[in-house]
Amino acid sequence: MEHQTENIFGIRAIIEAINSGSTISKIYLQKELKGPLFSELHSLVKSNGIATSMVPVEKLDRLSKHNNHQGAVAQISPIAFFDLETLIEKTVAEGKTPLFLLLDQLSDVRNFGAIIRTAECTGVNGIVIQKSGSAPVNAETIKTSAGAAFKVPICKVDHLKDALFVLQASEIKTVAA
Repeated sequence: MEHQTENIFGIRAIIEAINSGSTISKIYLQKELKGPLFSELHSLVKSNGIATSMVPVEKLDRLSKHNNHQGAVAQISPIAFFDLETLIEKTVAEGKTPLFLLLDQLSDVRNFGAIIRTAECTGVNGIVIQKSGSAPVNAETIKTSAGAAFKVPICKVDHLKDALFVLQASEIKTVAA
């Protein structure tokens, strides 16, 4: 059973989506693409820390289901991501014992969904993943999580070690497995 991720395509459309604050999971860019509009998109992607992959044009054709993608396709995330420090402050302010789950190099969307579902059942206050190298939150992740992805806050960070330092600075004990 195949699930569709909402994709947008076209360089200008993706630039506008980023500028409007849309949550973008990943952007696929055509290898060796050049030009002023592409340069604008590329610098915007870098400054916003959005995960990207350089791919052949055939992959973009499949993702966009047309040939008018202009060398760029973006996957829109179905959820909004949280800021880790804000989530920690909110959790502590509510008097809860903080419980955060950090996931490193989790690449399968079904496993991610199952972990989110379990995290919601066990009272996890938030899940922390890396911006790049992690499974995306897409329709399949949402389905496997049984909707728990809408209940458990998910934070994206540049590096998990930085998230660990933030947790420790907030006097939250860390345990690794």
